[in-house]
Amino acid sequence: MENSTPGFTQPGPRRARSAKGLPDLRGLRIALPARGISPHITLWMFARKGNVNIDEIEIILMPFPDMPVAMANRAIDGAILIEPFKTVAVEEKVGVLVETADKVYPDHQVAVVLYSPAMRREKVDLGRKFMTAYLRAVRDYNDAFGKKQAQKKREVIAILPNTRP
Repeated sequence: MENSTPGFTQPGPRRARSAKGLPDLRGLRIALPARGISPHITLWMFARKGNVNIDEIEIILMPFPDMPVAMANRAIDGAILIEPFKTVAVEEKVGVLVETADKVYPDHQVAVVLYSPAMRREKVDLGRKFMTAYLRAVRDYNDAFGKKQAQKKREVIAILPNTRP
C-alpha cells in the first residue's frame, strides 16, 4: 500500500514564510495526532533529511480532522497529514505538499490489520468477507492515489465523506 503520509505547510504561514523544503521546518509549529506513532517518526525523518534537529520544531498535538482548519486559521504552520485530510488541505488551498514520507522513509509500515482470535476461529466466513472488502478498498485507494487514476480518485473521494467518523 502506498505510504501517503505527507508533510504540508500552509501557503503563507503565520511567520510570513513558506516551507519550500525540509530545511525550512526549523522553528515551525507542525501538527501531529500524537507522539511516538508513525506521523511522529515521519516528522523525525523529514527533520533529519532537512538537517534539522527535531527539537527545533514545535510539535502541536491535535486530531487529523482539525489540522486543515488549524492551517487555514494559521494556528499551525504545517502538519503531517493522511487521507482524506491531505486532499482537503490541497483542495481548500490551505496547504501545499512539501515532501512525501515514502521519499524519506521508503517501505515504512504505518498501519496493520489485526483479527481477534474469535474472528479467526469462530467467524471465519465473516473474517474472509471483511478481508476481501478491505483488500478491494486498498486496491481502489492505490489506483486512485498511487497510480493517479483520475476516475478512480473521484470515486474514492466521493466515498470518503460517507465513511469517516
